[in-house]
Amino acid sequence: MTPDPQASASGAPSPVRLTPGERATLEAVCRAIAPGAGLPLVDFIEQGLAETPAHLHARLRLLLRALTTPAANLILAGRPRGIAAMSDEEAQALLRRLGLSRVGLARSAFHALKSLAGFLAYAAHLPGQANPLWPEVGFTAAPLPPAASPPPITPLALTQDARLTAEICVIGSGAGGSVVAAHLAQLGRDVLLIERGGCYTAPDYTGDEYETLQRVSLGKGLFATDDNAFGLLAGMGLGGTTVINWTTSLDPPADVLDEWERDHGIDGLTGSAFRAVIDMVKARLHVTTAHSAHNPNNQILVDGARALGYAVQTLPRSVEGCREEDCGPCVYGCRRGRKRDALHTWVADAAAAGARIAVGCTAERILQRNGSVIGVEAVARDPAAGRRYRVEIAAPTVVLAGGAVFSPALLLRSGLGNAQVGRGLRLHPVTAALGIYDHPIEIWRGAQQTAVCTTFERVAGRHGFWIEASPGHPGLAALAVPWISRADYASLMGRLRHISALIVLVRDRGTGTVRVARDGSPIVRYPLHPRDRELLLRGLEEMAKIHLAAGAREVLSLHTRPIRVGADEPEAAERFSRALWAEGIRPNAVTLFSAHLMGGLPMGADRSRAAVDPSGRLYGVRNLYVADASVFPSAPAANPQVTIMAMAHRIARRMR
Repeated sequence: MTPDPQASASGAPSPVRLTPGERATLEAVCRAIAPGAGLPLVDFIEQGLAETPAHLHARLRLLLRALTTPAANLILAGRPRGIAAMSDEEAQALLRRLGLSRVGLARSAFHALKSLAGFLAYAAHLPGQANPLWPEVGFTAAPLPPAASPPPITPLALTQDARLTAEICVIGSGAGGSVVAAHLAQLGRDVLLIERGGCYTAPDYTGDEYETLQRVSLGKGLFATDDNAFGLLAGMGLGGTTVINWTTSLDPPADVLDEWERDHGIDGLTGSAFRAVIDMVKARLHVTTAHSAHNPNNQILVDGARALGYAVQTLPRSVEGCREEDCGPCVYGCRRGRKRDALHTWVADAAAAGARIAVGCTAERILQRNGSVIGVEAVARDPAAGRRYRVEIAAPTVVLAGGAVFSPALLLRSGLGNAQVGRGLRLHPVTAALGIYDHPIEIWRGAQQTAVCTTFERVAGRHGFWIEASPGHPGLAALAVPWISRADYASLMGRLRHISALIVLVRDRGTGTVRVARDGSPIVRYPLHPRDRELLLRGLEEMAKIHLAAGAREVLSLHTRPIRVGADEPEAAERFSRALWAEGIRPNAVTLFSAHLMGGLPMGADRSRAAVDPSGRLYGVRNLYVADASVFPSAPAANPQVTIMAMAHRIARRMR
């Protein structure tokens, strides 16, 4: 079995202790970015490092050493001393020079530090207390409603080394794995579903941004591409990302399905049978527009788009009996149990049909003999005891559904598959334009995403962009909002209650890769395609127009040196556009992110271009299937939940 580099002899995560010099440097950085009103931000960072891959520890320490070195700081800021010995003004000047540098590595370093310090300053808090900066941004947590009864699921108790057997082992319980597990269990198959995250249900969801992201978010909300250019948002835990998504449930576009069938040889996607699968998925998720009342943030998109003559639609959502006026924290799990996520649908169905479920169980390797899969080696974590145990799973069929990052990484650790494993990663690149309004917006309240502007979906042939509204609680807002100085940052965050956030999502032409570090953890690389940069810029132009048409007093981009215009400036939209194209899109010079992680194990009939065949089988290994977003051969140009589930059901049916 591959050794667990983060486990000590007792099986607990190895503690990470910063040196006094590293702590002093990090404290100086945190003070310069956002003081945090006395919060022990360095302690929070040190706690988080305990479960961070070793190569990221090393990178952070290298960066801290550079900021401690007088010679390095002389070059960077003209000050021949470490940042801990600088005044606050000098430290801010150093960070500003990093953020605005022409050197990509310098901008990457700044972005990493700003993301850490900013997120924690506005999201973290001591037990039983509110974050001390929340009053400054006008944030008040929603009242905590009674918790719904959890679904009747009892995970296996793994409290010692174990050997399990199953007819089929499904790895991952999100949008793909849950559907496969339910379908096969309902056919009477002996299914074992394993999930690397924990089992969290309605009573666990307090709406607390920091606590929830610590539990269920990939990288505790701070996972990113290798160069820090893209923040990557995904969930872990029983039900996967579906538990913390924004409930948007769109059909796969017909032209995309036609492309996948025609260009990649994935048969049956344009016929009535697959249409019936899509409809079945939507029915199980209770997809409807009945609970899509527009909060002020979404209403701005509707009003601005209509004023410009753009097409705008109400988004269907996967909810049942949702009380939109009480929503908001649903992005951190629905305490009322109204979100029809994978946990409340397919995982519950699988359990009811007899599937066994193991949580806190991470697959380390998939085993094969003579070209056929024979099982899985895993590590189970017992948080209560602070221990980890080895789990051997004997299974003649394995379904891999760990998502576009962890599925390729697991195959690479296992030495399985062809040269396409880890290639073809797609992201739907995203950035935002902020509008500042006279009236309160409170983007953390109400149904989070209910409107979409579709005018530009195919503005560049098969490619284009669409515009949606984005929710935001203080921590993730602080991660995205530009920092040029501590005072400017605090001033902008102080206006958060009056800020509306619109996002542009691009159907990307470019692709990325997933590789693994020495410790086996995934490394994501994603260079932005030049045409995708152009579409992001075009999207920012249009979002600025929408904000201005909706009555914004000021509009700004998320560039480190933000593009800003006031509504009272002559030709405000044109001024914004000229400045925007002059600045362009460079890695770590503007906040970019994606919540749609796809590809990495592309499906297709041509094994020279695909990792998985049209039935979901991994090329080169018998009885090993992949059923998650990693099989997408190109970006679907729509929020992908329904597409993932429909493709997973198609694969499960073919496994019969």
